[in-house]
Amino acid sequence: VSIIPMVDVEIPMPLAGLRRDINPIELGFQGLTDSLNWILRGGILQVRPGFSSFASTISQRPMGLHDYLHTDNARRTVVGTVLGWWALNGTSTAWVNISGTALTGSAVNHVIFRTFIKGTTLWLLGINGKDTMKKWAGDVTTPTVYALAGGSPPIAKTMAVAFDRLLLGNLLSGGTISPLAVD
Repeated sequence: VSIIPMVDVEIPMPLAGLRRDINPIELGFQGLTDSLNWILRGGILQVRPGFSSFASTISQRPMGLHDYLHTDNARRTVVGTVLGWWALNGTSTAWVNISGTALTGSAVNHVIFRTFIKGTTLWLLGINGKDTMKKWAGDVTTPTVYALAGGSPPIAKTMAVAFDRLLLGNLLSGGTISPLAVD
């Protein structure tokens, strides 16, 4: 019987931060290859403390941001908060509430946005893992509010667009998020 002595090994601080662009073998202990909600602040690796209220007109916790080029060749910037969505008016630089029914998310429900073209309309789709998917047509001149996406999509935490398909993942089923369920 061989007994291997226990030795303390000091692992250096990952000063390179999160580096998914480098092969983990080449990165070594200089950085993180995978992490979620961790930051390096003051030389200490700690859980990201979260966000505070954003912009005086919004005064809500931002949970997601999306900036895209709309079909009229103008930029759209939308912030998803725990309670709804806000669009930036590029002319007045004011945030405009485009929320329909209020969202019911909390500080753990990040808002994920994707753009999706259906026919001649470019839709901004949003999910938060708590509420049903919302859609917005990007109208900023006379701002319309978001609406429920048609077709009864399941509640999801992630989504991806591939050509003319929308993939939803981590679906909510029976009150529990399933990491394996997709639609």
